[in-house]
Amino acid sequence: MHLMQCNMTTTSMDDHRITNRIRQFLSRIFNTNVSDGRLVSKNGVVRLSNLHVPYKTFRLVEDVYNTLIDSTWLSLLMVFTLAFIITWVFFGILWFLLALWNGDSVNLNEELTHQLHPCVFELFTFTGAFLFSVETQTTIGYGGGRGPTERCYEGTILLIIQSILGNLVSLLVVGCVCTKIGSGARRQCSVLFSKNACIATRDGALCLMVRVADANLKSTIADAHVRCYLIQKITVEGELIPVCYHDMSVGFDNGSDRILMNVPEVVCHRIDQSSPLRGLTKDSLTKAKWEIVFVLEGTAESTGSTVQARTSFLPHEVVWAKRFVPMGEPHQYKLNFDWFNQLLPVDEDMVFVDDNEDGLEDDDKEDTSNGRRHFKWFG
Repeated sequence: MHLMQCNMTTTSMDDHRITNRIRQFLSRIFNTNVSDGRLVSKNGVVRLSNLHVPYKTFRLVEDVYNTLIDSTWLSLLMVFTLAFIITWVFFGILWFLLALWNGDSVNLNEELTHQLHPCVFELFTFTGAFLFSVETQTTIGYGGGRGPTERCYEGTILLIIQSILGNLVSLLVVGCVCTKIGSGARRQCSVLFSKNACIATRDGALCLMVRVADANLKSTIADAHVRCYLIQKITVEGELIPVCYHDMSVGFDNGSDRILMNVPEVVCHRIDQSSPLRGLTKDSLTKAKWEIVFVLEGTAESTGSTVQARTSFLPHEVVWAKRFVPMGEPHQYKLNFDWFNQLLPVDEDMVFVDDNEDGLEDDDKEDTSNGRRHFKWFG
């Protein structure tokens, strides 16, 4: 019956995920950075640009392995293609110079060439030297009678050097590709955060709630835990620091920040006297200028790599006096993800601060002189 009371339009989770994937793909291709006041986008991209970093290029080249892994697949493919072509051309030039020095390329007579002990049989032009370089490094076999001889120690040394360097390049390619495929960067795409956050009373306390789920049930995220930050800080002197975070507890003290990713969970931040949202009301929510970032971190069960998924909520994405609609019926182990983002209105008179909460003033405490309980109402 409570499902019929929901006044929001049902949105398919598949369409929602496809839309996010398209937006993420376009933002990466065109490097778009929509200025909507977010530090962290809804799909988890941190919109922070570092300008005028000293020796930035040198630092990235010095850590070339991680730089390649963090790059896009297109950039990685271009770098490795150029690496192979450069090594083929470089050693092709060396083989051709060796043939010129030994006189192989000027003796086009096959019988005379065999009598002069060439370094490489049938190597007369640069094209032949380039093909010999490719055949040596890729070990696909020499064709057309072309091949090294045992009477030229210079050619033997050059053959060993190219084989070693070629194997190193191939090892770097395989290592980067395997690491990039097995990393947890793409695993975060299956982690779903609710479109909106909501504020309502839960267990007698005012809470900020966000729903999180894992769409991949075959390979779950182990040891998943959630952290929450408020991106903004106002000092005692009134100074506004926009790029500064304030930790928001989601149950680290009692272990409720660790969640089971097999089923959708609602993560709660209790708005008490230690919360940066203390004193929040329905009216002040519409005028607020902060950003709340949720970070889920865990270990991918299939690969053992660390997975981190992020999202953020602006004040207009936080709904007052609503709670999440249950995604399934009791004793029925089926979840309807069409209800993942759906919210159910609650009575605003029940959105209050727990009167047993530490830090409340005396006039906010329970007053039983007239048989009634008084709370500090929000909205």
